[in-house]
Amino acid sequence: MIKSELILRIAAQNSHLYNRDLEKVVNSIFGEIEAALVRRDRVETTRLRCIHSEDQARATGSQSKDWGRNQRPRKAPSYI
Repeated sequence: MIKSELILRIAAQNSHLYNRDLEKVVNSIFGEIEAALVRRDRVETTRLRCIHSEDQARATGSQSKDWGRNQRPRKAPSYI
């Protein structure tokens, strides 16, 4: 589901609210989630999965030509 679909779904359930106000609320919520992930905090939502970000250890891979080991850069993926 994309953000605009979420806003329309909430608007359908709350017909007394304006879409522009719902958009501000949804943007605020997503902004707080994003800020928490940047701080490496854990985000928990009711009835949904936990969202968090972790550092991966440096991964090593092999090169096909000489089978030597090379270092790949560190990544910080988000898990949902």
